[in-house]
Amino acid sequence: MCTDGLGSIRLTRLLSRFGSALGAVRASACAWTELGIPATTASRARAVDRATVARVDRQLTALGVSLVAFSDAAYPRALRHVHDSPAILLVQGHVGCLQDPCVAVVGARRSSAAGRALATDIARELAGHGRAVVSGLARGIDGAAHRGALSAPGATIAVVASGQDRVYPSQHRELAGEIVRSGAVVSEYLPGVAPRPGHFPQRNRIIAGLCSAVIVVEADLRSGSLITARLALDAGRDVFAVPGSVGYSGSRGCNAMLRDGARLVRDSQDVLDDLRLGGCDVRKPVVPAFVPAVANSPDTARIASELSASPMNVDEISAVLDLPAATVLQALQWLQISGFAEPIAGGNWTLTTNLPIAFANL
Repeated sequence: MCTDGLGSIRLTRLLSRFGSALGAVRASACAWTELGIPATTASRARAVDRATVARVDRQLTALGVSLVAFSDAAYPRALRHVHDSPAILLVQGHVGCLQDPCVAVVGARRSSAAGRALATDIARELAGHGRAVVSGLARGIDGAAHRGALSAPGATIAVVASGQDRVYPSQHRELAGEIVRSGAVVSEYLPGVAPRPGHFPQRNRIIAGLCSAVIVVEADLRSGSLITARLALDAGRDVFAVPGSVGYSGSRGCNAMLRDGARLVRDSQDVLDDLRLGGCDVRKPVVPAFVPAVANSPDTARIASELSASPMNVDEISAVLDLPAATVLQALQWLQISGFAEPIAGGNWTLTTNLPIAFANL
């Protein structure tokens, strides 16, 4: 971990072969090259002096950080089966919570007040039902998710893109401290390592790997949260998204996810129901503030009328009714939120119930 060129895959090979970092350093250069590690990398890593090792050990001890290797029993089971799993995790806080069933709640840094409120509510409900809430300690949705879990009270895990002594963003230093007391701050970077752009996708793979499901509350089309969602899909995890206005940039990514088959989330009860976490449905029939009320739109009535005849996809409806695809998608989302329509196989949509007469006659 102190040597460039010694990434997770190579570290895993070394630890599996030699049992520990000390055993690897004591092994011959030839033994390293037999594992596919370049001679120059092997030479640099084996030359790490005792003073460096002692300094790092002191830093980890001072921060209360435990080193969890892939070969350790404490290594999270869910993360073992993900491609390019980290060879070593640095865990500040309660190592045991990494074995808890986890759900990620992630989203945009530049988020709406409604989005943050929903993230807080979802995280609080998940934590209250025994799920550790995982997020990335970022501003916006991530911070709201951590705070929601803490208010349950419940465990939350922050996966960061730097050493634990370099809290990013700095205004979340106090939040990180609260997380450590009841959960964990997890990294694969040593103390002193600053957050870099390339670290965040690496962080996202850990978030996805720890969890059985990922919930994206708000995200633009180029958001890192979509990377997390894609990695979760690749790992066979469930992926959820919250719909939003087609005119709001923070909902473009979520809307695209829904169009591609992600499960729709209206509120915390949807999450509890889909994950079968129990509880009774006490949902009130309200539309989230960030989804425009289009109930009285003639376009929505026309779209519903087409669906009453047969299932159709967005492009087909757009062509038949000569409406922009964005208008069609927004109306379909309102119909789904209201319980009148749902997506089915092949990207099609269908009505789930007859519409009220007053609405149908618009």
